[in-house]
Amino acid sequence: MALSRRDLARLALGSGAAATLASFGLSPATAQSAGEYRALVTIFLYGGNDGWNCLVPMDERHQAYGELRGPSLAIGKDELIPLGGGHPYGMHPALAPLKPVWDAGHLSWVMNVGTLVRPIDRDIFWADPSSRPSNLSSHSDEQAHWQSMRPGSIHPDGVLGRMADLLPQATAASPLVSTNGANLALLGRVASPLILPLFTTFDRVGWDPQNMDPAVVARRAAANAFAAGPHPTKIEAATAAGFDRSYAAADLVNPILTAASSVDRHFEEDGAFRDSQCSRQLRLIARTIAARSSLGHGKQLFYAGQGDYDTHANQVAGGRVLGAHADLLADLALSLRSFYDAMVQLGLADRVTVVTMSDFGRTYRGNSSAGSDHAWGNVHFAIGGALKPRAIHGTYPRQILGAGDDSEGEGTFIPTLANEEYIGAAAQWFGVSDMSYVFPNWGTWSANGRGPVPMFA
Repeated sequence: MALSRRDLARLALGSGAAATLASFGLSPATAQSAGEYRALVTIFLYGGNDGWNCLVPMDERHQAYGELRGPSLAIGKDELIPLGGGHPYGMHPALAPLKPVWDAGHLSWVMNVGTLVRPIDRDIFWADPSSRPSNLSSHSDEQAHWQSMRPGSIHPDGVLGRMADLLPQATAASPLVSTNGANLALLGRVASPLILPLFTTFDRVGWDPQNMDPAVVARRAAANAFAAGPHPTKIEAATAAGFDRSYAAADLVNPILTAASSVDRHFEEDGAFRDSQCSRQLRLIARTIAARSSLGHGKQLFYAGQGDYDTHANQVAGGRVLGAHADLLADLALSLRSFYDAMVQLGLADRVTVVTMSDFGRTYRGNSSAGSDHAWGNVHFAIGGALKPRAIHGTYPRQILGAGDDSEGEGTFIPTLANEEYIGAAAQWFGVSDMSYVFPNWGTWSANGRGPVPMFA
């Protein structure tokens, strides 16, 4: 996913300065106030998560599931975690930490979601190439499609950035927060993100105005000259303003990065912090939510990520419930359960929603390397107290290879729900009223009987 120099400058402002540029008259379509606090947390599963092994049918369809996925990938009925309550599905055993969240009514599943230009079937897929998202099966392109909510090849900004555009910037610390670095999803037209470091605090080497060391003074003078003129460009002026705001942002954010919080205990195991990238990110998000008042945030948007889901080989090892995929899901489930418990402690379970994203699903047919390959439609899930209790949305695809819902013969299922319909539901819950601004293709998914997935109570 290529970013232009202009994009990098906009993200650099967010990284070092938590800067948000002036709104140029853009009217906020979402209100921020303490009584309306809501947070939307997105976690991107990079590489293409195998959702077909996350939620598995346990009724008569399980036989076809086993035959088509193959003996190396298919999870036996006795290994799955039944959802119960009349739902004929079971979860991957590595997701066991999330079963109590499901039982509490705070976990929902959304089946066969993916990037779409418009509703299509197999016949249209082959007859009209323009009906397909650009460069399907490409990691970088499909990540860009999800992060920008544009199924083509032009991505000037991202979905979370556009949502943040509609939020007022109350303090130096942006309400758009990433714990997973700079990403397309964070690019707004006027908003810039606060990109939190996982292992350090906000420090700008050589910029301390009290430090009179000659080398530091020289670096500071050079930066000032770059920013000041004699005829500074807009980027130079914005960069200088961002540097100025970085001091105020650091004062607000560094205590969150360094000071222990009451939410930390949920991320501990055997008395010690469970130190994975996923847990670090979600603990930092939980701390930032706990500190929302000191940050001046009435609403918050978060971006997190977890990598290595491109499981072409060794997806399983030493048994179907072990291996690379199971390890990733176990880390994800434990981290999300810790985060959920922290939100319950804060009394915010119904004010915070987590949604998953991923490049694409995996082929239903397993390959010869105990893995699966790039596909399209996928299974996603959301966590939060505002969700409809114990709900499964969407339609499980017909288990036929080379026909029906399969576009290419390997179980590359054509999505029946667009990612806009899924993430759009979370955006509406968050309070976005100008859906066409946030989702450029919203007109396609809000007419002719289409609309956001009814995920929320």
